[in-house]
Amino acid sequence: SHPDDEAMFFMPTLCALSSCGIALHLLSLTSGNADGLGAARHAELMLVGAAVGAERVTVLNRTDFADGFAEEWNLSAASDAVVQYVKEAGVYFDKVLTFDEFGASHHPNHVDTHLAVRHAAHRLRKLAGTFLNLRTRTWAQVCMERAQAIMLSLAVHLCWRKTPSKARIRAAALLSRHSCCASWRAMGCHATQWKWFRKLHVLFSQYTYVNIIDVVWDTRFAHEASL
Repeated sequence: SHPDDEAMFFMPTLCALSSCGIALHLLSLTSGNADGLGAARHAELMLVGAAVGAERVTVLNRTDFADGFAEEWNLSAASDAVVQYVKEAGVYFDKVLTFDEFGASHHPNHVDTHLAVRHAAHRLRKLAGTFLNLRTRTWAQVCMERAQAIMLSLAVHLCWRKTPSKARIRAAALLSRHSCCASWRAMGCHATQWKWFRKLHVLFSQYTYVNIIDVVWDTRFAHEASL
């Protein structure tokens, strides 16, 4: 939906895909121009794209699906834009990832992005494979996960002193993969958005550390079912 969504919500997945050598394309349906900062935010997303090794970074700036809580999106136009992007890219997209129907933070632009991409999926049977959603987590689920994480961290701390040095190095490498560093560095590229409350978001949000992904549409199976 906006430049900085990739840093605030999707970095665990982007980092995992990048580390596997998978080609990444970043598409933002708006430039985040609600406050007149669209050009700057476009440039900021380009920096993040370079940092994660994205092959292509595209930012749209359309009046019929513009940034803003009060903006009413033309979902047909937004869906057409997604289809056009995929066709013009000239590659087969094995996976397409976006928000789920709750938009992670319930931002209306996030929800509309989900609807636009879901509608586009039905038109991209030969150009894309699996369409994925980032699952929105409820506060109850998050609190339970936090309690479990605290218990686990206490157990790790108690066992740490008894752990051989080589095993400590391996454990540290594993834990670093689930730190906030990637999201923190990515949000640091978004200088116009790097406010104190977003720093708190990066530190405490579950999306900083793990993404839960759901398959919502597989064009290959849909094509087979239609034959």
